[in-house]
Amino acid sequence: MSTAMVSLEGVVKHREQGGSRFELEVPAFSVTAGEMVAVVGASGCGKSTLLDLLAMVMEPTEADRFQFKPRRDTPSIDVRVLWNRSREAELAGLRRDYLGYVLQTGGLLPFVSVRDNIRLPGRIRGRAGAAH
Repeated sequence: MSTAMVSLEGVVKHREQGGSRFELEVPAFSVTAGEMVAVVGASGCGKSTLLDLLAMVMEPTEADRFQFKPRRDTPSIDVRVLWNRSREAELAGLRRDYLGYVLQTGGLLPFVSVRDNIRLPGRIRGRAGAAH
């Protein structure tokens, strides 16, 4: 049986914009290594909010469980603890080392080429060949 790379239970995110209130509820969600998942739905249903939560760029309003297991040989990380203790540097390290995510809008640096935008995370991590 595969262990989930990410596992959410009882996750809720409240958002407000322009006087409208939105709530995304995720009763249970998990993804195992190698599994492909498509997030589909109508505009405004919460797809981007879910991806922002999974990418750890947005803090859930509530979460019974939010586990992240970046590699098979590492223990699971309780992401709730990192959010609750304001450990942004650790969250940033997880995003830098294990996640690739381009925001729907505004995710690319306009003053460098597309190729250099793609290579940037590798360069930040000091990976050889990232500068070529």
